Parts: sequence; structure tokens; C-alpha cells
Amino acid sequence: MIFYYAAGGGLGHLTRARAVLHTLRIEETSIILTASDFAGDKRVTGDVEVLKIPAPCASNFAAYRQWLRDLFDAYQPRALYLDAFPAGIVSEFCDFDFPKQTDLYYVARLLRWDVYSQLLVGKSPHFKTTYALEDLEAEHQEFLHCCSDRMEPLRLTDPPRQLTAAEAEILASLKTAEPPLWLIVHCGSDAEIGELVAYAEECRQLEAATVRLLLIAPRCPSTVQIAYLDFHPAHLLFPFVERIFTACGFNTMRQTERYKQKHRFMPFARKFDNQFQRAARRHQEPAFRQK
Repeated sequence: MIFYYAAGGGLGHLTRARAVLHTLRIEETSIILTASDFAGDKRVTGDVEVLKIPAPCASNFAAYRQWLRDLFDAYQPRALYLDAFPAGIVSEFCDFDFPKQTDLYYVARLLRWDVYSQLLVGKSPHFKTTYALEDLEAEHQEFLHCCSDRMEPLRLTDPPRQLTAAEAEILASLKTAEPPLWLIVHCGSDAEIGELVAYAEECRQLEAATVRLLLIAPRCPSTVQIAYLDFHPAHLLFPFVERIFTACGFNTMRQTERYKQKHRFMPFARKFDNQFQRAARRHQEPAFRQK
């Protein structure tokens, strides 16, 4: 049995977890540990077993550590993959007594290392392999060289998904949509969704574009007047639309790499994720400069 620890509460950690497990071909033997609100959404988790981290753990560090110890004692996993945070989201794995047979792996994406590193108190986990999903900050990279036996890049492939008849019909309708569609894709706050919709609307007005706007999100804020669809994974729609508006989370920027010419993006502030750095890197790419 393998644990994949994706403790964040949003959609991004689960999306990345599925992609990592699929890419490494370990889905069938893995359990995803998560606090995500999407833990029960089979469109997101597929057939992978999911174990929800109890809500009270978020406010009681000692109880959280004990819950983790009991979990490891009960399952005795042969491997643990830590997503994004090398010592856990609140350093819960500093000075942690892992079972002897459990190999540790780290799945690294861009972090605001100056902020996250302030949490590290005690001995951090040591990894058999660190998989780097994108270029990391120098300090983060230096830290990992000291606590990893091996570091290697990993290019992710998303798992396939069997669409329902209704979803297949939606996909087919987009292929012949008239007028063309501009997608706004986001699973963040209502305020952020509103900002992205406003950005798309402003572009439509400035360009005098004859297009329709369609929001793809888990919900549609009451303050936003727009056509709306809850469709996952949204990247299946990307080939059939004229333009895509998103934030700059890791999964979104990865899944839009093939569609840079029609991608427009807006970074948002996050406690640990550096969306602004990711946006700056995309701005520097030749495909973007040629727009």
C-alpha cells in the first residue's frame, strides 16, 4: 500500500495527485490522503481510494500528529509521496517517526520558499527520490539536494476519464459552437471568479469580439451573470474553444501549455504557491511573446 499525501483543501492537490499516480503507474495500490472538499467527487478521484483527513485535525496539531501516527501504524505503507510541501502543510512531518519499511518521496512544485521554510522546526523528512514538476526557487532546490538521495524531473500525464453520455454531448456541442466560445476556468473564491470574468468581458469589449463567455467552475457566484457549467476536467474542452482565461495554478498552467496562443491568465496571491512567478515565466516564453 502507498500513501499519497495531498493535504490541501482545494482541487489542485487532488488533480496533481491523480496525474502523479497515473504517470508513475501506481494508482491501483495507492490511497490519497486529503482534506479537499472534492474528495468525494469521482470525476476528480476516479477509482483511487481516498481517505479524508478529519476536519478537527486542522486546528489541533497534537491531535493531527497522533492521527497520522495511528494511520501509519494501521496501514504500514511501503511508500509515502508528499505533495508540494516537503514536511507537510503545517510541518506535521518534522521529527516524525515513520515506519522503517516506508520509503519517502517528494513531489515538488514551485513554492514561496521564504514563507514555507519558516514553518520548519526540527528534522525534515529525507527522500529516496524528489520529483521536480517545474523549476524551483534556488533555496528550495538547495534544501532538497540536502534531504534527497536523488532528484529527477517528472512530466505529468493526466489520467483518461470516461465521460457520461451527457458530458459527451456537451463536448460534441462545443466542437460546432457558434458564435465561438471563450472559457473562464477557475475553482477559487467568488471574488477571483468575478475578476476573471471581468477580465474576459473587458477583452471581448476591447476587441469587439463576437463570442460567448462560458464559466467552468464548481459553482457560479450569485454576483456573476454568465453562462455556467460544472465540467471536470476542464482541459478536455480546451481544443474546441477560441480562448481560455485562467489563474496561474500549477495544473492550469501545465494543462494550457499546448494552447498558449489562446491562453490568457491572471495570477492570484496564495500563501505558499507562487502564481506570480509562474505567470512571469509564461510571459518570457517565445510563444507568448509572439502573440
